[in-house]
Amino acid sequence: MSDPLDPLDHELARLAASIAPPARKKLAGAIANDLRASNAKRIRANVQPDGERMEPRKASSLRPASLGAVARKKKDLRPPRMFQKAPGYLVKRATAAGAELGFSSSADRIMSVHQLGLVDQVSDKAGSPKVAYPERVVLGLSDEDRDRLTSSVITHIGGN
Repeated sequence: MSDPLDPLDHELARLAASIAPPARKKLAGAIANDLRASNAKRIRANVQPDGERMEPRKASSLRPASLGAVARKKKDLRPPRMFQKAPGYLVKRATAAGAELGFSSSADRIMSVHQLGLVDQVSDKAGSPKVAYPERVVLGLSDEDRDRLTSSVITHIGGN
């Protein structure tokens, strides 16, 4: 099924192509900043772009035992939230051709395993078990992101 906004997207792309390259780069930078902020907020909250919660991390049977008596508190028995440091590894790049958002090389492999739901080793240690990770959409565009970006492009084009 096609997206009803496709004709609008094509028209916006045509209009954006008519803007001078320095102005396009500035617009791409604003878009990249906006996307980085919205994705970072969503990643910290463990929410996918479609608004669904990410499948939670499995509870480690080792964590409470390793903490001993301290782990008896209810909050210590819950698995910690995933991806709390991930937004710090988000990198953006803006050129006249467009805007890109991704993770720096140190976090890229880990985040791609989660994004695509791949099988990976739990740690770098030899003999570490391999686990099939559930697909968790980490980077993406929500409907609100799309609306905000469309309005910013229209505003930018109208200001020229």
